[in-house]
Amino acid sequence: MEQVIYGIFLVSIGVFLYTYIGYPCLLWILSLLFSKKQTTHVTNIEGISVAVVIAAYNEENSIADCLDAILASELNGVTLQIFVGSDGSTDETNAIVQEYERYFPSVTLLPFPRGGKNKTLNKTFEQINHSLYPFVVLVDADIRVQKNTIQQLLDKFTDNRVGAVLARRTHSEINDSNSTVIMSEGVYHSLEVFIQKIESKIWSTVNTFGPCYALRTRLFTPIPSLAVCDDFFITSSVNLQHKCVVLAENAQVVEVRDRSVQRDFKRRIRTVSGGLATIASIPTILNPFSKWIGFFMWSHKMLRWFTPLYLITILLTSFLLETSFFSLYFIAFELSILFLSLLLFYLEDKVEIPSKIKIFGYFFSLNIAMIVGITEFLQGKATSIWSNEQQ
Repeated sequence: MEQVIYGIFLVSIGVFLYTYIGYPCLLWILSLLFSKKQTTHVTNIEGISVAVVIAAYNEENSIADCLDAILASELNGVTLQIFVGSDGSTDETNAIVQEYERYFPSVTLLPFPRGGKNKTLNKTFEQINHSLYPFVVLVDADIRVQKNTIQQLLDKFTDNRVGAVLARRTHSEINDSNSTVIMSEGVYHSLEVFIQKIESKIWSTVNTFGPCYALRTRLFTPIPSLAVCDDFFITSSVNLQHKCVVLAENAQVVEVRDRSVQRDFKRRIRTVSGGLATIASIPTILNPFSKWIGFFMWSHKMLRWFTPLYLITILLTSFLLETSFFSLYFIAFELSILFLSLLLFYLEDKVEIPSKIKIFGYFFSLNIAMIVGITEFLQGKATSIWSNEQQ
């Protein structure tokens, strides 16, 4: 019996280490052996019209700056048509967009009754003719594109294997209200960007949660329910159509909405619950025999989301193992890390904490959010009915 427990203990440690260390290292090795070859089949993007979609709910404080940033884009022979799908906004969002319609023919307001972001996106795409607009750029209202962002996204489509392109998110100037969240997330976000780059180099990234991305309009698949994550579902559907999703590292966008520990915690919960709901809606994405995608999805997403299970198993099996210096030392180490992480999580937005140890509190809150997200998914609570605070 002890051998079985010890085996479970080792497997749990192995899967945990693979998820955060082994997989990135393995990806780097695979990228040296299996990088995509240069294609001779290219798409001409000069002279085309591109649709820009903004799904908004009560964004009176953000929508004007978002539109200004898009209208200021520097493009090479490309024209933009901006569609703002308003999800039953009750503030001045619609009035502001209507004011832009008066002065900019390239701006169109599409007011819809309240139904959630996913329904708003579906209805907005129904208004977009893919023969007139072969590409579409999706932007959140709290995102500011840079002058070259949209062109950088479109340039990736010259490779006709590319079905969708992700922008790289950065943050606005750090202030007291969001500095704790942003600095704590830094290491984790850097790891995610590294994985996105390498997956893109091999074939296609599956880490496709993002506030700004572009895709070939004909590849859009209607979002099936309010439970799924819109960006994750849309881009995963592109993968299922045998096109790749890549990161455009130079296509940067700035997130301007203030972030708090509480708001960020809720966002992580929605990411996990909505991500699991998305995979449940397209289970073939986990096929391990598909071209890289199944392997990436298992290694990058599924194993990551169940990290709390490994950590709990490691702790429990440590207690069940025969008492020895090693097991006692390991238990003491685990409990110390757990206590430190819990303390940092509690103090994260209350006192100044050295940035080098904030990662412990961030990792703890991340895993708690994963547990809550998995629970909400199993209870069927995931939803895209948004409020301004939820974004």
